[in-house]
Amino acid sequence: ILYLSFIYKSVRNSEQNKFLTFIISLFMIIILNCICFGLYPLLEKPLFNPRAMYGFGVCISLLATYLAISDKFIIGKLISTLIFWVFFVFAFTYGNALYQQQEYTDFRIELVINDLIDNDLLSVDKTKNFRIIGDIGEAPALRNIPKDCGILSRLIPTTFGDSTWKWAVKKFRDYYGMKNIKIDNNISKELPIIESNIYHTIKANETDILIELNP
Repeated sequence: ILYLSFIYKSVRNSEQNKFLTFIISLFMIIILNCICFGLYPLLEKPLFNPRAMYGFGVCISLLATYLAISDKFIIGKLISTLIFWVFFVFAFTYGNALYQQQEYTDFRIELVINDLIDNDLLSVDKTKNFRIIGDIGEAPALRNIPKDCGILSRLIPTTFGDSTWKWAVKKFRDYYGMKNIKIDNNISKELPIIESNIYHTIKANETDILIELNP
């Protein structure tokens, strides 16, 4: 709708050849959509992560601003206002989702640490090897949101678990000041079970600790 409105306004306001203005407007939209992604379209494997969409947001903003500054094009102003409202609401939704996920992450990490302490698995003098399997998934408050707003599931990463995202274990490893721990992803799964509950299972021996997280 935004693109069609841009073309309509350009053709309507043009004092030159209407058909030529239509072609130029269409060409401008194509060029604008290409350059807003920078060099990504030229990559052998283009990046489609949300951060690669920043330029597309600039493209939408430019078109919406062009429509909004028209004195007589009421439809353009309405479209720009609707887009603004969608972004405005989503910004608060996304911020709240990040907060909920962070609260849930802190809760799950603290549960693991408390169980490690209660079972005397953390040693002051001896380094223990850690391995984490699985992840906590999305916070319970967010598990129904992706059905209505799928982009949130891509914007919120795995915040605690064995994800390829390196920050998923960094807070557990560094933030709480635990000493003498070392991440080792080669620890065997065949270890005796020390603690098991609905959130996680902890297996350990004298040197290794395996934490299996349940989503």
